Amino acid sequence: MKRSHPEGLLPVEIAVDLSALRRDAVDFYDRLGLADLAATLPPTIDLSRDQLDVLRAKAREGYSRVLLIPAGIERHLPELLAAFPVDRSARVTASWPDGIVTTDPRRVGRSYLLLTNPDRAMARNTLGRSAAGLAATFETTNRVGLTIAEFLVEERVHFETTGAHLVDRSTGGSSWLLGSRDKEGNVLYAAWNANPERLRIGADPETDRYPALGARDGFFVSLG
Repeated sequence: MKRSHPEGLLPVEIAVDLSALRRDAVDFYDRLGLADLAATLPPTIDLSRDQLDVLRAKAREGYSRVLLIPAGIERHLPELLAAFPVDRSARVTASWPDGIVTTDPRRVGRSYLLLTNPDRAMARNTLGRSAAGLAATFETTNRVGLTIAEFLVEERVHFETTGAHLVDRSTGGSSWLLGSRDKEGNVLYAAWNANPERLRIGADPETDRYPALGARDGFFVSLG
């Protein structure tokens, strides 16, 4: 018997219900006021045997949250932020939203599945490391760091599912968003601030490092 799963999530079970995943994703984006974006999702999710094997293997490793990300989502950053009070640094504000760039061309202009670990705020052994160093490490293991759009989607899903925030500065530090840069080439980072209660989004040079700054990691599967 399959367990029920919240919107946008994939059951850990081996039997992957891709139709339900798409249906839940459409409902999720509709609730954000992004019905036009939801309409761009592929009518069906057709994965190869190899891609299904990736989903199953990564679920066993803890990457059991699967998000269906629509093409062009990076153009809807204000809508993604609408549910939470936000504190953006001056550096990010100067680039927001059109100056924020997704640096991975494989995730631009297409829909894809993003696999993340919902039980771990940040990947192991990432705290205190620079964005440049983490990006190189992730690349050797086929992992990716999140874009700002992906982080905002996962933050919404995580909060709706658990009532807690994805990355909380009071308990786990802040996360580099390795897939997003501002117009000056700085790498974005984000975390929930408990006092005051706001989502904090900033950006720093890729060589900077701080003890409480790490990174979430994930894997993605392209569609089409």
